[in-house]
Amino acid sequence: MKVVELFDMNQDSMNNLQTSWLSYFVSFFTYWFHMSPLAMGLVDGDELELEYKINQLKKELIQIAKETGLNSPDTIYCSQQLDQLITLYQKGKYGDGSLSSLQ
Repeated sequence: MKVVELFDMNQDSMNNLQTSWLSYFVSFFTYWFHMSPLAMGLVDGDELELEYKINQLKKELIQIAKETGLNSPDTIYCSQQLDQLITLYQKGKYGDGSLSSLQ
């Protein structure tokens, strides 16, 4: 019976196994979490600014809806503005990656 050293990278079969396992893990991680594992620490400043604006507008929308009602023109206008910001955020995060239309 032949003994196989699992961590001996000089053997071709183990080299292929370790490389394919690592490739599978990286591709699964990237697909599952929608991010590159090597760029996890990088966060776009425009994205953070847009998240802040979205959260502020959510609070404003709730306040306007409490004061004027759900069907008031002010509530609908604020809701439309929030929809535009959320769409912009999603395009930047999942689309082409640019938030150039933020300005």
